[in-house]
Amino acid sequence: FDGAWEIPTFDEILELARRLGVGVIPETKHPSYFASVGLPLEPGLVAALDGFGLPVIVQSFETENLRALAGTFAGEIVQLFNSVGRSPADGSGVTYGDLASPSGLSGVAAYAEWVGPPKSYVFRDGAATSFAEDAHAAGLRVMPYTFRREAQFLADFGSAIEEFREFFAAGVDGVFTDNPDLAVAARLSP
Repeated sequence: FDGAWEIPTFDEILELARRLGVGVIPETKHPSYFASVGLPLEPGLVAALDGFGLPVIVQSFETENLRALAGTFAGEIVQLFNSVGRSPADGSGVTYGDLASPSGLSGVAAYAEWVGPPKSYVFRDGAATSFAEDAHAAGLRVMPYTFRREAQFLADFGSAIEEFREFFAAGVDGVFTDNPDLAVAARLSP
């Protein structure tokens, strides 16, 4: 299909979302790099989102751009997390593990409404961790990533539906998934 279709613009995606009555969750990729070369992503993103009237959650693995975005658009923010020992590209030396602590989550709640950890922050060694409870105590909602139905991605769960159910039971509020139909089915069924 090479060359069969054009890549849609961001405005075209927003218009499609509006027609379908769904929200969008755009991610800023490497915002500190683009700011360092004089091409900050945030002004264009806010300008594009302005006026579409869509539910919007902006996501990033970095922290400084999300702090700067807080309150500048009519949407919400999700702070994405990476491996515990890695650091966001903010120069602070703080790790994602630090951000995942109860005090770190309280700090994230100053600029975000959501946290988006890898699934391993919520379930580890077959058992739920305190991450969702700690995030909720800080006033944050939890949306881990990425759920896929293929067996290699299911860890200790027998099926995607079972995995979704376990995570919802552990307190997650939403999920990043390649299979939204299965997530909805798991959320709506006992």
